[in-house]
Amino acid sequence: MKRVNKLDGAKVMAAAGLASVLSFGMLQDSAAADTAETQQKNAAATKEYDGATDPKLEFGIFGAMAYVPYYKGSSENRVFAFPFPYVVYRGETIDLDEDSLTGHFFNSEKWALDVSLYAEVDKSDDAREDMDDLDGVMTAVGPAIKYYFDRKASSGYDLYLSLPVRAAISGDWDDSLTADYRGLQSKLILYYENFDFLPNKQLEFVAGAAVGVIDSELASYYYEVSPEDATATRPAYKASGGYSGASLSLDLTYHVVDRFSIRGYTNIDYLAGASFEDSPLFNEKVNFSAGLALIFSIWQSEDRVPRE
Repeated sequence: MKRVNKLDGAKVMAAAGLASVLSFGMLQDSAAADTAETQQKNAAATKEYDGATDPKLEFGIFGAMAYVPYYKGSSENRVFAFPFPYVVYRGETIDLDEDSLTGHFFNSEKWALDVSLYAEVDKSDDAREDMDDLDGVMTAVGPAIKYYFDRKASSGYDLYLSLPVRAAISGDWDDSLTADYRGLQSKLILYYENFDFLPNKQLEFVAGAAVGVIDSELASYYYEVSPEDATATRPAYKASGGYSGASLSLDLTYHVVDRFSIRGYTNIDYLAGASFEDSPLFNEKVNFSAGLALIFSIWQSEDRVPRE
């Protein structure tokens, strides 16, 4: 099996650094000048939200440690830790944070439509021995429609359904920079967000429950075994699309002071009954992942927005 020589952490740092540079180039023209009008808006926002505001634009360092499976359904897990620079931009139509880039196209009291992009790290496990390695990074991009049962403005919390449909694009740069379309994925997610458990929105609480589907092309990328790759203990398998499992997630961010936050994340995937359950590359019905991050904000714009 082709082995990756570079550390996974190094890949993530390189990708994050590149994203930060590109993001700065796109966003620097959007940083508002420090005018009397801006100061008045900031003061009004601070008063209305009891001081719970965030800078519209900031740069910092994100130090993370994560425990994750090699891929969904893998029986092997790994731990990695790495620091990387980040850019956050909190705009009315564009949001950029440590996790994703999101464009907001429509937002009403009950409905919202956005397009987002995020990435996760994959790695081949021993079940794939002598097979082609999975690419190091999987990026998902596409629209999501949201329906809100309750919103923070009226109830103090958001309770909503999200239905994203995203294209999966894998990438690697061991020998040369590559990007390959791998298929489609979708989830129906129920989110609960509440930032009012502590005064001044010091704690951000986000919980989610989801069920997912993938198409046959994406299922084949992860779980298919060709006749050429079949062995006595790994029979050939033709993957098909369909149900891809359920998950529960919890994401907490605690703002210690204005420039320092602690973030914790955990996710449980329950994959029994998935369309690829009979694949010899699928060896674990329950996957657990968790992460802890220390977030240091180095520079912040004077223009601020309500924390929401």
